[in-house]
Amino acid sequence: MITLKTVSYLEKIMPYSEPKEIESRNVVFKNGKLHFQIAMHNDTPWLNWCNTLRIDGDLKDNVTVRTVELIAGTNVPHEYDDYYLSHDVGVFPDLLKPLDNLGISIPGKGWKSVWITVDNLENVNAGIYPLTFTLINCEGVEHGSITYEVEVLDEVLPELTLPVTNWMHYDCISEKHNVELFTDGFYDIFDKYLSKYTEFGNTMLLVPLFTPPLDTAVGFERQTAQLIDITVKGDEYEFNFEPLHRFIDFILARGVKYLEFSHLFTQWGGKFCPKIVANVNGKVERIFGWKDDSDGERYTAFLTAFLPKLVEKINEWGIKDISYFHLTDEPNINNIEKYTYCRNIVKKFIGDIPTMDALSDYEFYKKGLVDIPVSCINHYQDFADNNVENVFAYYCCNPTNQYYCNRFLNMPLQRARVCGFALYQTNAKGFLHWGFNYYNTNLSLEKFNPYEDSSLAGSYPAGDGYIVYPTKDDLLYSNRAYAIADGFNDYRLCKKCESIIGREETKKILSSYGFESYNVYPRSISAHEEARKALINVVLNNKK
Repeated sequence: MITLKTVSYLEKIMPYSEPKEIESRNVVFKNGKLHFQIAMHNDTPWLNWCNTLRIDGDLKDNVTVRTVELIAGTNVPHEYDDYYLSHDVGVFPDLLKPLDNLGISIPGKGWKSVWITVDNLENVNAGIYPLTFTLINCEGVEHGSITYEVEVLDEVLPELTLPVTNWMHYDCISEKHNVELFTDGFYDIFDKYLSKYTEFGNTMLLVPLFTPPLDTAVGFERQTAQLIDITVKGDEYEFNFEPLHRFIDFILARGVKYLEFSHLFTQWGGKFCPKIVANVNGKVERIFGWKDDSDGERYTAFLTAFLPKLVEKINEWGIKDISYFHLTDEPNINNIEKYTYCRNIVKKFIGDIPTMDALSDYEFYKKGLVDIPVSCINHYQDFADNNVENVFAYYCCNPTNQYYCNRFLNMPLQRARVCGFALYQTNAKGFLHWGFNYYNTNLSLEKFNPYEDSSLAGSYPAGDGYIVYPTKDDLLYSNRAYAIADGFNDYRLCKKCESIIGREETKKILSSYGFESYNVYPRSISAHEEARKALINVVLNNKK
């Protein structure tokens, strides 16, 4: 016997735990997506496999069905709180897999869920649409049916204008899909990455002027990912910006709204130069890298030649107002002297184009060393207390406790989604995460199969490095990616309410349900839905 239940997508359904968040109806904007799960329990001790799902209802052609697959996490945070699925290593629901010849397999005496997405509703009339799902085995026998109601609203969410970036790792695209970077073959697969990237709410993209000096061991190097062709002639440099121009035109045509140029100095302090290659006497060779000090005469001369010409192109292409520069990722207070040098040499040439870096010490901003500080969410209050208005937020391997939002595999999905409400309440001016598709081990010393272990051989907390899975010629989603995306949809909903009742009244609604910041929120799926529906009611009442 198979038992069926419709469940909130925010509940991660474990194989041997009965689902609690029963949900039989929800609402969706015309330009939105609605997700829920059908949880299936096999009462027999044997694997029940090769099942299919028949869908009946007026919206059946708007439905996508995927199974939710378990992925291993061999490294989990050691500093934690009680809002985790588990504090131990294990396997967790994450990968959303299209149905194949094996169909839907349900473990003996266990639970399995399928992920239902309802979308492409722009031309659907507002109303309530029942959908009936019937589970059928390979012999055509029906196990049972269950119904879920989709309410389509005659409203749309506003466009997301918040800069949101989740760093794309271009060498990982090349290696997993066997394409040479920035060739026609690369752009074919990159198009699919960008489609997912913008679908998940990302509006800003890391642009690799030179191979980004990120997560690379000292003395090692990652595959060259450089959009500037350089020719060295004696002490002179010639620059070809056409590869960069093609890249920028490509991404802007596909929904990216903001550009962040890759770091001009190495990670964690800016002591050395990024990997830069050039044509020297007819041969491509590395002209800068770990052996070169960032404040050396050669690199200073290079930046003096390069940056004015880049800024000239930025102005020529009309992208100045959407451009940002990085210096070095996550410097600390001990690097402030070096950072000051890096800042001064770059700002000399880029002028009022802003710099932004992930750094959490207010002192950098106080000294005027960064235009847009990108603060880790557990240090965000330091900037708020000093009335810094143009601060972005980020999280990554930390924080892992005190209920801060994050996206690890062993966390509830609400913990990823709640960031949207927090960004609104704190009035953050942007959001950053480092790992959209990082498939290397620690410091890129080795490549890794992301299906094998989401901790990337124990290098990172499970789920920190990526939210999509590469296939031969495409990529698959994770449930975390959709939860993060819905967080940004919650932010869009807040902005729509703000346009009706103002920011302060919108904040009061969130506060009345307990949503205050990145770690102050009700740890409850139902409370999250109640707050969302209260905001939706503001929109609907305004229409009346």
